[in-house]
Parts: sequence; structure tokens; C-alpha cells
Amino acid sequence: MSEDSFKSQEQLVQHKWKTGMCPILNGITFGNGKMIELELTVMPSDDTVLRSQILRETNVETFNTKHADYWTEIISLCEFCIIDRDLRITGGEGGFGSDGFVAVSHISDEQLVWVAFFENSNPFVQISINNNASEILGITTLGHIWQFPIAHPEQVKTLKM
Repeated sequence: MSEDSFKSQEQLVQHKWKTGMCPILNGITFGNGKMIELELTVMPSDDTVLRSQILRETNVETFNTKHADYWTEIISLCEFCIIDRDLRITGGEGGFGSDGFVAVSHISDEQLVWVAFFENSNPFVQISINNNASEILGITTLGHIWQFPIAHPEQVKTLKM
């Protein structure tokens, strides 16, 4: 992939983010255009309700060639800022009632770092941090607690209530 292609992906993601749009991909979209599609698996025997598994890695350029209209409007419902790291953590909903997202962006320039979007999570209505600000805890309208490592959001899991 050429550098020009990479830059155009990043510009597209950042433009869409700043206009309140998110790709409809169950997984993580990074600000540079990288995408990780996730499968969530029920784990009945431990402290976790769901664990994530990477289905495939792709990018916005490839995604858009097949799914150019698979973007949804998002509405922020909650946020938490880590001022000393220039990070804004946002949670909210997508275009359908069961959609939810958690995103990390920079406070200073509103550049997206990553957004996690799930069609069946339900909206995220409360955000906090855990473990010395290395993890995000997002609570949905159903009361489910989702845990996102900031450095590796693809390792998302939900915790038992």
C-alpha cells in the first residue's frame, strides 16, 4: 500500500469522525485507517461474559470498495477526559437502537485514535477509566460493563455484573 493511499484513508476516517460518522463494522477502526473486525464469544465459565477474537484485519480503503454506504451517524452520550494524556474518551449510540460505540480521540485537535463499534452492544451511557488509566470501562443501557485496553482495544471483553 502506498503512502498516499494510507494518508487518504486516514483523512477519510478523520473527516468522517469529525462529521459524526462511524463505519458499521463490529470491531475497531483506527484513526490511520486500519480496521479490525471482531467476533464476540460467550464465556459462561469465568469472570467474563464475552471475549473478543480477531476475525480479520483490513483497512478503510478495502472496506469502502465493498461497503461505501456502511457508515452510520453517531451520537455522543458520555465522555471522560484524561487531560495529562490529551485523551477524550467518548461513548454513545449509532443509527439503530442496539448500536453502541466507545472512542478515543485527542482533546487538542479532535483527531480520532480509535473507535470501537458494535451493532448489538446497545448504547454506551457511562465511561470511566481503570488500572492507572490503561483501561476504559464503558457501561451500556443494559448495564453491561465493557472493558477496553486503551493500547489494544481489540482485546475488549465484557465483565459479569
